[in-house]
Amino acid sequence: MTTIEKTKYSMVVTMNDKEYKIDTNDIEETMLTLSPQWLKTKIIMKIKEGNKLCDKMFLLPEGKQFYRNKIYREHIIRNLIFK
Repeated sequence: MTTIEKTKYSMVVTMNDKEYKIDTNDIEETMLTLSPQWLKTKIIMKIKEGNKLCDKMFLLPEGKQFYRNKIYREHIIRNLIFK
């Protein structure tokens, strides 16, 4: 019998005029797989954990820093506030 794993997070990520809807257990790994070759617009992340929602927006310089700097990325993800 096949068991279906329930994912912890449901994400909607908008960047470069594209929208991605993803269910995941690891936010950092998922964002790295979505890493564009050229980031042209701001990044908008809407992350849902159960009934709690977190909205996060990065302007272009912050978005580039998010993908370029591992310490910055870990800090942002660790400090997400779900309301």
